Amino acid sequence: MSQLFGKAYWQRATPGNFGELLAQDPTLQALNEAELQEIEDHLPDLQGYQVLDLGAGSGRFTGRLAARADRVTALDLSEGALAENRSRHADLTNIDYQLGDAVQADLGRQRHDLVFSNWLLMYLEEEDNHRLLSNLYQSLKPGGWLFVRESCRTPDTGWRRLLAQGRFWRQPPVPRLALQHVPVPLWQRWRFLWPGRRRVLAHRPAEQYQNWFAASGFELIDSGHLSSYEAAYETLQQNFWLLRRPAANYGEAAADAENSVGDGIFASPRAWTFGGETWRSFDDHIRRSIPFYDQLHELICGLASDLARPGGWIYELGCSTGALAERLSQACPDSRICGVDAEPTMVAAAQRRRHDNLEYHCADIRNYPLQPATGQDASPNDLVILCYTLQFVPMTDRLPLLQRLCAGLRPGGGLILAEKVIRRDPDFETRCRRVHHAFKRSQGYTQAEIDAKDRSLDGVLVPLSEDDNEQLLRQAGFTSVQPVFENTSFKAWLALRP
Repeated sequence: MSQLFGKAYWQRATPGNFGELLAQDPTLQALNEAELQEIEDHLPDLQGYQVLDLGAGSGRFTGRLAARADRVTALDLSEGALAENRSRHADLTNIDYQLGDAVQADLGRQRHDLVFSNWLLMYLEEEDNHRLLSNLYQSLKPGGWLFVRESCRTPDTGWRRLLAQGRFWRQPPVPRLALQHVPVPLWQRWRFLWPGRRRVLAHRPAEQYQNWFAASGFELIDSGHLSSYEAAYETLQQNFWLLRRPAANYGEAAADAENSVGDGIFASPRAWTFGGETWRSFDDHIRRSIPFYDQLHELICGLASDLARPGGWIYELGCSTGALAERLSQACPDSRICGVDAEPTMVAAAQRRRHDNLEYHCADIRNYPLQPATGQDASPNDLVILCYTLQFVPMTDRLPLLQRLCAGLRPGGGLILAEKVIRRDPDFETRCRRVHHAFKRSQGYTQAEIDAKDRSLDGVLVPLSEDDNEQLLRQAGFTSVQPVFENTSFKAWLALRP
């Protein structure tokens, strides 16, 4: 019955009353802003996220979430509340509005990166909360987040504290005001908000919520109290939890553990991909997988600065999330930087790194055209960078690609090629492989994850020997081919067009 009472109240209430209160009371405005900021500070970085605002109402949090996330779905039981939400955020194009009961609604499977819930579970019965949390778990992507805020029962919220503070005869500033503005008949206010309040709102101990979260499979990341609200109301009942669906449960199959390569990335044998959700942890994953990765980027930026001309073009082909392209844009502020990658999710992540001289394109590097020369001017292209990219290109396409890139450069322009290589000496190759694996273990990867990564790359990443790479560069038309970087199983060259 309590769920029916709760639904009846929210379906009858007009959504705009809280907004009206904010407009009328500067003190409440300040409290609202402080609480919104405090809650935001407890959320993860939402860039690129698909967010579900659960029980979104008239949009107190919806707009703030949409300002940081890629897309937000605002779900609420009240049609009027959603109409107010839509009107309030008419200027935002990344919000979808869904009318429905949170317990019964189809939330999708592995669809959301974060679910945001503020003051919702306390209006539901225990059975419905179990069902809802189970649905939320299934709707989150592996590694996805759940933020929950509820009013809880604590030792200092009983009748003794109220009596000591005179709350029976001293009117609380905002709650009483809020009730006075609920635009429902008096008999409904009495029925839903005073004698029958427990039928609508359940102040449960925080421990009960925590037990529900654990039973649903969530991992607790952070929890605490909202100090801004509690300071204003002299209470300690505003609890929040930041939870996560463990990435290890991806696919809900034992085979996934065998295919884990670390950092929440899973890849079957001979099936490594840069698509899907790989972009989320790619930067950290590759930095912990390749020794001196950041130092190589620093070296590339130094070489680029030396080769760059004002207004010239620098390309990073296979730019992934744009980490190197962004550094190039800063190191060569007078150049035009272009990052190209075939994976839409990688390009979408890269496009968040915005600079005036930096652009990205989603395309196959094998046929992406460099900037053409204008009129009788020489080619504007100063440098092309293939940083651990050519090794993923089919063998038959490598020479044609390098030839086209060489032809598109200005005389004296360069190409930087960084690759995983096979050492000429088999014993040295084995030694380098052992040292490389030791490096990965020092970065926190297990041997099982290292082996799974090797299996996933088998046949996908095809390295050449040092000599074969240098020969390819010379066959493509580069005359000066000089090694500039080397460690364990990795090497880089600078090749110049005559």
